[in-house]
Amino acid sequence: MGLGVMYRADLPERGSSDGAIAVAELWEEVDEVVARLTSELGNPIEDWFWCHASGDRMWICVVPFEENIELFVDAGGVVFSAKTSGAGPGYHEFVVAILDELEVELGLAWSFGEDEGDETGFRESRELGELRRAMAGQARGLAGLVIERVGQGALVNMGLDFRPTVRGFAASPLGEWSAEWFERLAAATDADLLALAEDFFPWWNRALGGDEFAKFGMVVCWNDVRWVSPVGDAEELAIATALDCFDRARALGTRLEIPELVRAELKRLTSPEAPTHPPGPEGIGYRRRTVTVSLPGEWELDVPGYFHDTVEDDGGTLVYWLEQRTIRASTMSFEGARPAAERLELLLEGSGEQLGDLPDGMVGALEVTTDPDDEGFIAQVTLVTSNALCSLTFAYTEMSDRDWAIRTARTARCRSTN
Repeated sequence: MGLGVMYRADLPERGSSDGAIAVAELWEEVDEVVARLTSELGNPIEDWFWCHASGDRMWICVVPFEENIELFVDAGGVVFSAKTSGAGPGYHEFVVAILDELEVELGLAWSFGEDEGDETGFRESRELGELRRAMAGQARGLAGLVIERVGQGALVNMGLDFRPTVRGFAASPLGEWSAEWFERLAAATDADLLALAEDFFPWWNRALGGDEFAKFGMVVCWNDVRWVSPVGDAEELAIATALDCFDRARALGTRLEIPELVRAELKRLTSPEAPTHPPGPEGIGYRRRTVTVSLPGEWELDVPGYFHDTVEDDGGTLVYWLEQRTIRASTMSFEGARPAAERLELLLEGSGEQLGDLPDGMVGALEVTTDPDDEGFIAQVTLVTSNALCSLTFAYTEMSDRDWAIRTARTARCRSTN
């Protein structure tokens, strides 16, 4: 359930032998146009922006709290598709500005067929009030569906990078919401509905003001900051972005509260005294708690959200770590189906301790050895279904962490077995 835009255009003509522009060349020109538009907004939009093209498709990220814009070649033309109701009317305005610039600069004469175009009507009418009412109405309808069909722990407009542990009634990129707030939104009309919608959407006005920067800072705190001493450019950038957004919000003026304790904690993370130990689970930030991450293939695993992460083996192994605990995860799939227990026996030849309390359709084994390099322990967990395998390697220094490794391994799930 969402609102967005879908338009199509003929490939513009250029000076090639057949008159049509090469797709790769078009993608480069689109990249240049959108890069310029995002740079005009400055940070954090400029930092968040990226484009990626592969063959006949292109993906554009403007903000991390909305699905990527997608362009693709279809029937000799190009299609532009974007969902906007996760971010809000300000983002929708910006997407329409992208469409306009691509039409003027690259000759993409946009048209639309049945069930296409701008679902809010804004690109045709240019009525900002109409756009905001459409977005607010969509939010109200979504609130009703959440109350009726999902209930406690609903994830609303959340991305795919991870699933948080939800302590409120519902979670969105801007934080957690109570059941009472969602009930009020579901029943709201007129001015009250617009006011609640403005609180709910991260990007309400296209022109970035104090409220927009305050919300952007909160989105980063809830989703990206890990609340431990940062490792790597991405973690450092998240902290810097949140602080910069809050500073801009204060300078421009905002009706929204910027918690001083949060600002102080962010600043402490940039100091030599930044904590390296796990943060407390309370407060702003989904990554203070356990999150569910996607592994290669169809596997998922619950890991502490504050763990640092990286990839190894050309993306084949995901690594999560903090202090003396490390998790390495890799997966593979099998052709054809075979009983999981039989696969595990063939793979391990009976070695390892059988691991119980696993989801239906999954078997596993555990083998613990000492690590001669670090004077610690290595727990190797092999999890198998009828057509897939997940290998989890836990490194730790305290013998008692064996239980932590087993608890973590038991959270692994393979979606193909569900």
